[in-house]
Order: sequence, then C-alpha cells, then structure tokens
Amino acid sequence: MNALTSSRRRWLIRGLILVGVLGLVAGSAYYYLRVRPRQRAWARWAEIGRPMPEFEASLHVEENQSLRDLLEDLRPLAIMGPYRAAYVSAGPQSSPTNSPFFQEIQQINGVNRGCGDAVSLAGVATPYLDSQSEVLSRIYRRILEREAPTWRMDFKAGLERAYPNYLQMRMLAQLFAADARRRLALGDVAGASEAIKAQLRVTESFGRSPYIISVMIRCALESMSADVVARLPAETEQWDNHAAETEAVRENFRRALQTSALEVLTWPRAVGRSPKPSLLTNPSAWWAWLQTPADLDPKTNGAEIAQAQADVVVITTQAKHLNTPDLDTAAIEAAVGGKKEYYGENYHRAWNRLQVTLLIQEQANLIRLVRARLYRQQEIKPDEFPSAVVPGAHWVVIANPAALTATFQLTPVPAWATDRTIISGRYYPVSIDGTEIWQFAPPPADSTKP
Repeated sequence: MNALTSSRRRWLIRGLILVGVLGLVAGSAYYYLRVRPRQRAWARWAEIGRPMPEFEASLHVEENQSLRDLLEDLRPLAIMGPYRAAYVSAGPQSSPTNSPFFQEIQQINGVNRGCGDAVSLAGVATPYLDSQSEVLSRIYRRILEREAPTWRMDFKAGLERAYPNYLQMRMLAQLFAADARRRLALGDVAGASEAIKAQLRVTESFGRSPYIISVMIRCALESMSADVVARLPAETEQWDNHAAETEAVRENFRRALQTSALEVLTWPRAVGRSPKPSLLTNPSAWWAWLQTPADLDPKTNGAEIAQAQADVVVITTQAKHLNTPDLDTAAIEAAVGGKKEYYGENYHRAWNRLQVTLLIQEQANLIRLVRARLYRQQEIKPDEFPSAVVPGAHWVVIANPAALTATFQLTPVPAWATDRTIISGRYYPVSIDGTEIWQFAPPPADSTKP
C-alpha cells in the first residue's frame, strides 16, 4: 500500500514538474515573442525623444461647443452628422451626389482657372449658390467668430472609435471653395476671402489630428482651394510665418505615424482582444497570435512595424532626405524593410503628397505677397524668396511692374514636386518652372495696403 502511494506521489510530482516546464516554456515564448519586442519598440520611441506613455495621454480630446454650433449653422445646407466610425456605422450617411448643390459646385470647381487674378465662370449656371448667398455669408461670419471646431477623439476606444465624417466635411469644403470662386468672378474679393477662411477654420483641427487620414484630407482640401488663396489680398504674417507653419504640418505627420505605431502596439489591450476559441484546437495559430497585434496579418510583427515607423519619423526630420529628388524613397523602404507591402509605399506617397501641398501653399502665398509689392510699387529682387519647403531652393520671381505680371520659378525643382504618380491636373496656381506668366488685376483705388 505504501509502495503504491509512493508511486502515485512520484507521478504527481513528475506531472507538476512537466506542467511547470511547459508553463515556463509558454511564458518564455510569450515574453520573447510578444512582450520583449514591444519593450524594444517603446524604447526606440523614447530614444528618439517621443516616449509613448506621454504621447498616449494626449490622445483624448472632447468635442467643443464650436462643433455643435457649426452643426446648427449647417442645417439649411443639409450637412449631416459630424462623426463616422471606422468600422461601425455611426449615424446616417448621405451621398454627396444627393445634395442640392453637388453638380453645381463640381462644375464651378472644374472650370479651367487660368494663370491670373481674373476668374471667369462664363457658361456656368450658379442658381443654388446665388440663392444661398446671404445664408452662406452668415455661416462664414459665425464660423469665423468662434474657435475652430474640435471633434471628439478617444484613442482607447479602439475599434469603436469615432472619426470625423470626412465625406460630409469634404463636401462642405468643396461648397465653400466653389462659392469663393463665384464671388471672385463677381468681384467680391472680401466675400471670397471669408469663404476660404471659413473653409480652413472648419477643417483646422484635421491638420492637428494624430491620424494620417485626417492630416492628408486637410492637405487635399488646402490644395483644392490654393488657386483661390493665390487670388486673395496678401496677409503679411502668412509669408513671415510660413517656415514655422511648414514645420508644424510636418510635425503633425510625424505624430500621426506615432499614433499608427501605438495602435499596433496597444490595440489588443485597448479593445480587450484575446486568443479566439479556435486557437485552442490549432497549435500553429497560437504561434501566429503571439507575434500578431490586433488585426494585422499573422506574418507581420507589430513591434517591428512600430520600430520601423520610428525610423521613418527620424528620416522625415532630416533635411538631407528632403534634398533628394525623390524624398529618399530608398531610406524609407530600408527602414520598413520587409514590411513595405503594409506601410512603406503608403508612407512615402503620403509624405510626398504632403510636401507638394506645402509647396502649393508656399507659391500661393508668394503670389499674394508679390501682388502687394507691385501695388505698393516696391522693389522685387529675383532671388529674395528662399523656400521653406525645399531646403536650399529659392523662388526666382521676375516681375514686370508696368504690365502687372510675374513668373515664379523654383530652383532647383526636385523631382517629387512634379511626380505625376503623386499629383495630377493643375495643382500649382502657376507653373513652378517659370514658363507661365501670372497676370495681376489692376490695383484697387487704395493700393497702399496689401
């Protein structure tokens, strides 16, 4: 009896040892494959001066009263809800083609804008905008009287997170831009200026958002209205501050990359993910799960992606990469390595498009400044305008005060600035190689002011 009891005790001890060994192996695998890579990723972000804990704490913002007031103002225009979730429907969504002004604004915004202050909408009917002119003017004034609307942002909501209703806000921005062009064609420069300022105020928080989609939509909207901005009176501080504003936009892009890295590192925690029941019957799936955050492909290690994103952020801060013809695609591809199919090309294209947008804005503001100089009969030196977007480049402005014309040549022109795989159509108000001439309008009666 004692021998039998002793035998059972030995088997029990052996079983406990086996369980302990298996637990140790499983725990070690979890640590080395899931915990340790994340620790390295977090350490990499801290190494480049962007610690994740402090950054994550900043990713919670409440909507403000300006957003709620904006929605009330927009009721006459049938603009719907402010939010659209990424994965879950968040309220009714309307198609832009169903709006009463869609076809009209498409025609206006599609008109060949030419190279000069004059805007012609000959042959384009504008019955809707004409009938809503006073309503729109009132909306512009109310928007400009308030702070910029801010959308709610809660990073920890994970997949249930609400995003701005980009479709509706894009449609609104197109409406304001079309109305600005209509007002310019009628000679209402002040009204056009109000429309564009209101457009930029409404989407201002997009540019500060830590999500790449928001940053890029803001860029697209600014590019869309750049030709209108170029035709507006100059505001001196816009040119004086454009270097700082350029860097601020680039920094917002870097913050968006850090948000993307934080997502792949923390979404399993943020949304309460756990191994699916099917994993219990499929041992090989556990190996994939150990290496895979959230919904990423099992072949992709989220921690490696997060480290690659940190490397891309470093690349975007160094002027030597901005000076290369293609914004150093090779450096970005080397940073993302084998993860190119997931993020590499998107990073580069988004970064390239961002630089083009900044260059468009720079040229538009330069046109405004040159107009003001011509009106005040001030000297314009051909090489006095360095570019804040392209390090080492400058704008050569050849002005003809008698004819009120000027050409704007960027020298040197980097290849990315004219890359047709990134941009299409007439993006710049006037060609950046100096071959097109911008014709300014005659100065107003009081030309002593910009």
